[in-house]
Amino acid sequence: MKKILITAYDINPYKGSESATGWNFVWQSAQSHQVTAVTRRNNREHIEKYISENNLDISNLQFIYYDLPYFLRFWKKGGRGSLLYFYLWQMAIPHVVWSDRVKYDIVHSLNFHSDWTPSFLWVLGRPFVWGPINHNEPIPVDYIKKSFGFFAYTKDRLKLVIKILFWNVDPFLFICKNRAKVILCGNISVAKRLRIKDAKAVIFSQVGVDPPSLFDDTKDTSLFTVMTAGRMIDIKSFDLAIRAFAKFLTSTGVNSQKIKLLILGQGELIQDLKNLSRSLGVENNIDFAGWIDKGLMPKYYSKADVFLFTSHEGAGMVVAEAQSYGVPVVCFNNYGPGETVTNSSAVKINYKDYDTSVTELCEALKKLYMDREYLKSLSLGALELSKTQTWASKGKAMTEVYESI
Repeated sequence: MKKILITAYDINPYKGSESATGWNFVWQSAQSHQVTAVTRRNNREHIEKYISENNLDISNLQFIYYDLPYFLRFWKKGGRGSLLYFYLWQMAIPHVVWSDRVKYDIVHSLNFHSDWTPSFLWVLGRPFVWGPINHNEPIPVDYIKKSFGFFAYTKDRLKLVIKILFWNVDPFLFICKNRAKVILCGNISVAKRLRIKDAKAVIFSQVGVDPPSLFDDTKDTSLFTVMTAGRMIDIKSFDLAIRAFAKFLTSTGVNSQKIKLLILGQGELIQDLKNLSRSLGVENNIDFAGWIDKGLMPKYYSKADVFLFTSHEGAGMVVAEAQSYGVPVVCFNNYGPGETVTNSSAVKINYKDYDTSVTELCEALKKLYMDREYLKSLSLGALELSKTQTWASKGKAMTEVYESI
């Protein structure tokens, strides 16, 4: 049994996405190894509450809670300044660990998933694992300009310029990359951007799921429900989902009240999206349900027939969650989501131009609506695929990484 040090900036067992990744990889690693996890102090309450509520055996797991001194964090407010704070937090971790005076077999920098902010665990002189790391590729030009205008396009490309500068100029990133024994890449674009050519690059998605604890057997089979979820920001392209749904709705020629689009989430664009649904005349068929507590998500997945994911992100936890409930996915054939689903569990749409994508997303929904045998086959394929995406299977894969070092 190896002694593993894991740094995980964000851990919260009650949340999804980054927070869930932090908790689940730490917990699964502790099933086979002695794990010490370093995380922020604001995560302590949630971690200890969850351990107590679930009566978990943590004999192989301990936490070190650390934050930078006040003069190095007073300026951080919520998401503002979070990346700079994360960078400085990473720099301080080796000093924190040295004071612990434990000799670890492996040190592992787990999250944030940013591949353009380096870890400094290599300073400890132990075998070093980095990742899963990831990034969002730039939003295709036609998709962002048409929806959000030139300012949003400029902002998105400025983010790319900053990433390119880090990828190519930051000396600590070069050292981090070269000193790592294994680099876990969230999708294939990571190895390309970081120019990792040797065997140390392992494609390893940070996305995972817990096996569903329940299925809702009261599903109304006469209602066809398209579901989507996420923060309402430009990279998600919810406008694309609404336009495709509206076109699908008008093309079916059936009782439109039996077809619904369920949108879960909040964000800065919610009013614009509601206005779009009204302008297209489909507001009565769209339910903006707002933020839903993680514990209530099974109820919604169980009622969905299709999960429509129009995001351009490098990953998508909700995609894996939907598949675990046997919900077929319609998404772009891109880095991240396009890599984590298969043709047996999803319909993948290639990037072309905005209007063509609206049409092809519409046609995908229409085919799934009209051909229920095809829908059922993708549902079975989704359930089968999800067996490889459970946190337990991810934990076993991580153990294989540790044992290979």
